[in-house]
Amino acid sequence: MPHTDRRHSSGDASAATPSTSGDPRSMSTNTIRVHRACDSCRRRKVRCEGSQNNDAGGKCPSCIQGGHECTYMEDSQRPKGPSKRYVMMLEQKVGRLESILRQLCPSLDLESHVGPRLESEGFVYDTYIQDLRSRNIPPYPALKPLSLPTPSTSHAPSPALSIFSSIPQSAHVKEENDKDKPSQVVLIDSVRWLKVLNLREAHWRYHGKSSGAHIVMQIQSLKSARGIRSDLIVDMGQRKREAFWETSEWETSIEADGTSPMDFSIWPERGLDQLLINTYFDKVDLFMPLLNRLVFQEQYDAKLWRTSEGFAKVCMLVFANGARYVKDRRVLWDSASPGDNSTSYYSGGWKYFRAVLRMGRNIMQLPTLYDIQYLVLVCDFIHASSSPQLMTTISFLGLRFIQELGAHISAVLAQWDPVERALYHRAFWCLYHIDRYGSSTLGRPVAVLDSDFDVPELANIDDEYWEREDLDGGGRQPEGKVSRVAFFIEMSKVDRIMGKTLNRIYGIKKPADVHMTRRQMVDELDAELRTWADNVPPPLRWDPKRSNYSLLCQSADMWAHGHYARILIHRNFVPARPNTGTLEQLYSLASCVHAAYAICAITDALLARGRQEKCPAGHALPVTVKIPSWLSGIILLLSLYSIDMSKEELYRTREGLKSCLRASQEMEKLWQKAGKVTDFLQQAVNEADFMVSRMADEPSKPESTANGDLELSLSNPAPHSSSTYSPFGPSPGTKTSNPMEAQEGLYNSWLRMSTFQSQLLDMNLPSRGREEQEEGIGDEWWAKMLDDHNGPDLFNTWI
Repeated sequence: MPHTDRRHSSGDASAATPSTSGDPRSMSTNTIRVHRACDSCRRRKVRCEGSQNNDAGGKCPSCIQGGHECTYMEDSQRPKGPSKRYVMMLEQKVGRLESILRQLCPSLDLESHVGPRLESEGFVYDTYIQDLRSRNIPPYPALKPLSLPTPSTSHAPSPALSIFSSIPQSAHVKEENDKDKPSQVVLIDSVRWLKVLNLREAHWRYHGKSSGAHIVMQIQSLKSARGIRSDLIVDMGQRKREAFWETSEWETSIEADGTSPMDFSIWPERGLDQLLINTYFDKVDLFMPLLNRLVFQEQYDAKLWRTSEGFAKVCMLVFANGARYVKDRRVLWDSASPGDNSTSYYSGGWKYFRAVLRMGRNIMQLPTLYDIQYLVLVCDFIHASSSPQLMTTISFLGLRFIQELGAHISAVLAQWDPVERALYHRAFWCLYHIDRYGSSTLGRPVAVLDSDFDVPELANIDDEYWEREDLDGGGRQPEGKVSRVAFFIEMSKVDRIMGKTLNRIYGIKKPADVHMTRRQMVDELDAELRTWADNVPPPLRWDPKRSNYSLLCQSADMWAHGHYARILIHRNFVPARPNTGTLEQLYSLASCVHAAYAICAITDALLARGRQEKCPAGHALPVTVKIPSWLSGIILLLSLYSIDMSKEELYRTREGLKSCLRASQEMEKLWQKAGKVTDFLQQAVNEADFMVSRMADEPSKPESTANGDLELSLSNPAPHSSSTYSPFGPSPGTKTSNPMEAQEGLYNSWLRMSTFQSQLLDMNLPSRGREEQEEGIGDEWWAKMLDDHNGPDLFNTWI
């Protein structure tokens, strides 16, 4: 059939219809030229022969046979496809949008939300649609939701983008912070104006009240108050000179320098990876609740680690921490000899840890949530390594990252996705705990003071009950069910007391705003710790017979931390000389000894319960009790030489040291560096044995004091088994005496010790001021012991 002329107008019927002039020269007797099909045949998609004769009214055979109207009125032009240039420009536009999204949200997995890349060659429509369905991407124009647990909100987006939401500025500002509302509004406005400036490489960072940015925002407020409608920032954004505002090429080009891609060759194989993930959440996250298990698992199953280096780092550190508890040769150091069973099993997880370190990090990059979680996981891993002192440095860096993003300010956090906000809460409180714990161990100042942030405490709710679309960021915990983070919330309260202790008692200079003696500070902090202990929820009170083993371990960790804090409060005030000291110093010594015995009771109870639960070797005690147990041994050894003890007191002290030794021997089966603590405590037990051997008569063996019962009264420095007392003092049901009466009772108990009484009557106190007499082993004592030189790294040497 000859080519159909498509240029005819649909309205020109004469041009569209076949010739009907009857001129024999216009048509052949054998063929009829048909320019186009009639409207009826086109609609029915049948072959149209065109008009055959004038007697039929110019109808085609098909219309004649079917009795249809035969017309040529409809548009005969077929719709043209888009030009190649149009398709090319559309592809370029989509590519630019993808590049912008990847810059703003580096960890966003685009393929999981919009589908894989389209390839012009070999494209099969049905296969591609099936791929979209497998990724749970709904038909267009519906969108796959971006809320967690999808990867889009689990990364740390640019805070500026999160704040440019429709949420009112004051929607989440708490009433108790009303006085700070002006500065909070300025804070949010500063972020909005950053967008107005339209800087290509700009990232919003938090600026505090002392920064010049706040003054600039105040200028705008003053202009508005005077009725001047022009906006300083908007006007400047329109007139700015681009050459001075845009980041130079040589600066943007180095953002990836110093980093390397993930080495996926050591990624744990299928099955092993899930074992390590489960072990991490059961053994590590149980005591340091950083991640949401459901969110993490869904992101991992979606293979976010393939496209997000930040998430890949988090995964690798999860593997590293979980590998510490897994008995599988595949997680050991590659060079570990198969026949070396003595130490090679200590290398579990180190190859994953090294892979993360080799990736590096560029200091020019803005931190993300993954970077902060990465630092917490690093601290978890090196806790029992040869360099645990790095925990304080790393936690300090993490807290600075938090401040960089403004995640320590509730007004900023309130503008973010509720689940992302909750993950930042967890990361902050984990770093806060590590900072307090590590600083107290090393004797260093804390990284942030409590006045430097207003982050609310963790929501007391398990991972599975999170309301992911709730603007308040929390769901509802079933009534009567204790959440996994409940103990950590209580432990954070102890961390606050420890922070005050480090600042007030151990600070190089006395705080200018504190107008009391250090002894009064000690009494105040001790009372605050007692108040905390009295208000611990019943499900978290110490009960070695608790049926829930995981809750028992968490409770043990919390109470060991509490008694560790009590030693921290009092230990700087113990007598610095044998058999000398004020009433207050003796009280501090007794408080430290009492707390040490309580920690011994915890570790003995957990060891016994661990055997009942058939825990593998080394798993009965969490590594978090290593430092409290070691410090307990130090305190008991200190008391051995502080006073002349009776036989019974010597025997009790030796039993306490043996309890600490048993705990360390258990932990060294899993944690290599715990063996150093074992050696130290073994020497301490030898010292106690030597002291006992010097006694003329062997004492009758008293009942063991480390029996797992923490209900010990401050009115008696020796532990007892009564369960009617709170761990730090009399229970609410007993008559509570004032502090002076308690101290006098303690003083009388010391007088009743025959060997101590005679020397107490003849003690000669040096003529010093009252404040100096209250001090015990302070800075001057340490300076004299070390001859004013820095001593050895005792922390790294012993523990």
